[in-house]
Amino acid sequence: MENNIPFLFEKRIGNSLYGIFLSLLSIMDVVLPLLIVYFSKKFTPLAVGGLSLLLGAGAAVGISLTENKAVIFAGLFLIYCVRIMFNYSAGNSFNLAVPSEERTGYFALRDIFLYGAIAISTWLSGWLIGKWNMEAAYGFLSVGFLIALVFTWNGRKWIQREEEEKIHLKEYIEQIGNVIRDPVVRMFLLTEIATGVYGTILRFIPLLAIAREIEISVFLKYTAVFTVINCICSLFLTLITDRLDKKWVYLFDVGFDILSVALFLIPTGNFWFMAGYCISLLKDMFAPVSFGYLYDCVEVCQGDKNAPVVLGVIESFSNMLNIMFPLVIGALWMKFFNGILVGCSVLLALVVAMGAVVFPGSKITGAD
Repeated sequence: MENNIPFLFEKRIGNSLYGIFLSLLSIMDVVLPLLIVYFSKKFTPLAVGGLSLLLGAGAAVGISLTENKAVIFAGLFLIYCVRIMFNYSAGNSFNLAVPSEERTGYFALRDIFLYGAIAISTWLSGWLIGKWNMEAAYGFLSVGFLIALVFTWNGRKWIQREEEEKIHLKEYIEQIGNVIRDPVVRMFLLTEIATGVYGTILRFIPLLAIAREIEISVFLKYTAVFTVINCICSLFLTLITDRLDKKWVYLFDVGFDILSVALFLIPTGNFWFMAGYCISLLKDMFAPVSFGYLYDCVEVCQGDKNAPVVLGVIESFSNMLNIMFPLVIGALWMKFFNGILVGCSVLLALVVAMGAVVFPGSKITGAD
């Protein structure tokens, strides 16, 4: 549904409000993860996750039944927020309920179903829009929220825990402060800075490709091919890493980015440039292992009760960086892109070296 948002603005709301809409989404990306974690602790993850899915279904139906611009704007805004609301309530609870030794395989399979569902729903949206209209597509796809609600309810036994004392806002803020003082959490935040710079650079690489007169069709072809390779490689990695120490795979994932940055620095020859781009596309194959290690660390170092808080802090911090870095790198890119690439490599290497000392092994036990 998110893929259709720009088209609804074009056809129903108007382009002039699209910038305001995107700015609101950026604010929600920063604020909402920690806010949803708080409400999940004040009530229950199941209640917050279930409510978010109901709100998503209602918003989709509302969009399908009206031409009022304000209602459509609010509905689209709510649909975007639903993903964050569910992920940081019931979604994280499901992730934490998976045993550590099975987490990597779980994330790999989850991603396959996720991207498969995105592909199917995108195709189905196109067919429904062609057959009827965009509003009808939203009305029909609202069923997806209800299906997710049924699955969430059926899986409630995995995420329901013993009744906990309801948390107050002051206590929650104190928890956030305690979390940030944890050296492992700080190391993850530093890693987010390094990988955030790298991720922003990747968004500017197509501009560099055009400057080097590389055909866009070639660029897109390699993107499609290596997306498929990613899925295959990620499944293979789960077979060999699920029962090993994922710390070193995680650090290799971070350090792996240095290779592609180094290839982008080679001034002559598009072969090396495209090799660097293809290597950057392979990064996602490490995602299930890296996600698994992140969950292992926060669960063991902070315990089950504080793990969602850690995840919310990291996500909000990462999203704040995603607002800042494009502005800074965009302003400097044309004149200093080589310096930015070198600085990114140094920062990534520093994070890997520090992480080797600070990060714990993933086979540790004894969470509080």
